[in-house]
Amino acid sequence: MQASGKLILVDRLLNKIFAKGEQVLLFSCFTKTLDIIEDYLANKKVGYCRLDGTMDLDDREEQI
Repeated sequence: MQASGKLILVDRLLNKIFAKGEQVLLFSCFTKTLDIIEDYLANKKVGYCRLDGTMDLDDREEQI
């Protein structure tokens, strides 16, 4: 399976950051990009919280 160069770079960076036990905040203006990142994190079994405009306001506030 091939991945985009950008996703390969994100993978390398996140592996280094997670190895230190640190957290990451990723921003994107595009929900499709968030979908891809969400799939990536789920496959890596990394916990994440997604905040976007499709969420109910109460759910979003609870996540924050």
